[in-house]
This record gives sequence, C-alpha cells and structure tokens, in this order.
Amino acid sequence: RYKEFLMKYLSGVDDPFTNEPYRRMWTRDINQYATHYASVDCLIAPLKENDFNVVKSELKEIECGFTHTAFIAQNFGAYTINLIPMIEKGGKINENGTALLVDSRKNHKDWAKYINKLANDRDMLKKLQDNLYEFVKDRYSLDTICKQRVEFYKSLVNKE
Repeated sequence: RYKEFLMKYLSGVDDPFTNEPYRRMWTRDINQYATHYASVDCLIAPLKENDFNVVKSELKEIECGFTHTAFIAQNFGAYTINLIPMIEKGGKINENGTALLVDSRKNHKDWAKYINKLANDRDMLKKLQDNLYEFVKDRYSLDTICKQRVEFYKSLVNKE
C-alpha cells in the first residue's frame, strides 16, 4: 500500500504512512511554511546548475539549522558558501561537517546513498542536526543581525 501511494504522486497530499523511514511531505503555503520542519529529520535540496539557482540564498540551510534538521544539498551555489561536507571526497568523515553535499556529476547515485545513510545511521543524522544548529544559532540570530544592521546604519550616518 505504501509503494502504491508513492507511485500515485498526489501533489499536495502528505504521506499518511508515519511508520516508514521515508515520508513524502509537500511544501506548505506561506502561512504554514515553517511547520514542515517539525515533520522531517532531514531536508533535501537538489538544484539544477543554472543561472537562476546560482544566485539563490542560503536560507534553506539557516532554516534547517534553527529547526535541528539535517540537510542534504547540491554542492552548488549558495550551499557552497558556509556548508561543510560531513562526507568528504574518498568517503572520509569530517565530524565537523554541517551537511551532506552532492556533486552534480554524482546525482545518479549520491542522493539515494546519502538519504539511506542518514536513515540507517541515526548518530550521523543527530551529529549533522547539531552541527548545523551550532553553526547558525549565533551567526543568524535576530540579535546578531539587528546589531550588525544598527552598526551599518550608524556608519552611514557618520560618513562625511
């Protein structure tokens, strides 16, 4: 029944099978968007390498960090600015990693490999969740951002 449901591809209908390791959850409308993170352990963000996606922001990684959600992302664009791959080239594990990053040339195998890895290695999942949270919690807090803005505005006013 679970496979039949997934094969139907019912846009907007969330997966009712709560006991499965994978659940299909659709993006919420703007007023309910953040509630999505309460339903997932890990968010995946594939990006096609093109001019539009190269200028996307790192907002997804910030959202994941604040909600203790692990992140598997395309190794492209904004996701290359701050994120540290936990699985490095050659398969070496970096305990300080903040995400799993998929190179476009390995799309055909690494998305499934990384999803399965986190489904089967709950310690790595927890480590990614904690590492990303620690990375964003101070850097992107409203207190920090507001202080930076005040200092910037003051510097504009004080210029001759």
